[in-house]
Amino acid sequence: MKPRLFLDTNILVDYLTNRSGSLEAINVLQLAKEDKVDLITSVLSMANIAYILRKELAGLQFYENMRMISSWIEVAANTAFEYEAALNLEARDFEDALQYFCAETQHCAAIITKNINDFTFSVIPVMTPSELLQKDYHGQLGT
Repeated sequence: MKPRLFLDTNILVDYLTNRSGSLEAINVLQLAKEDKVDLITSVLSMANIAYILRKELAGLQFYENMRMISSWIEVAANTAFEYEAALNLEARDFEDALQYFCAETQHCAAIITKNINDFTFSVIPVMTPSELLQKDYHGQLGT
């Protein structure tokens, strides 16, 4: 069984905008294309991406990019349970708590983010794209 990895919003924004970190983001998504891992993100991430990219990607280009991402990544719904759990956690960043509980509900082996310090409360391993790309996908991620 392939590891299920949760992608934080910043990885997908890097991928779509070609900003700093985009090469690592491309390589992370390549792992899914090569069928080495299953990548998961949340509906919240997709909404955040739409908000962030509304000026850079407009109209048809926006929808084509969102469909492309959805073809490689499973988009998980956020639930009322995750919302309540995030409220009870009282984390510094509520959005990160929502992401964490989505990753937990989706049984993800790790959370991939550029901002590891945003997930200090996480029981799930948290790593940067660079750290992920150095892993052995059939031993070190709980497969």
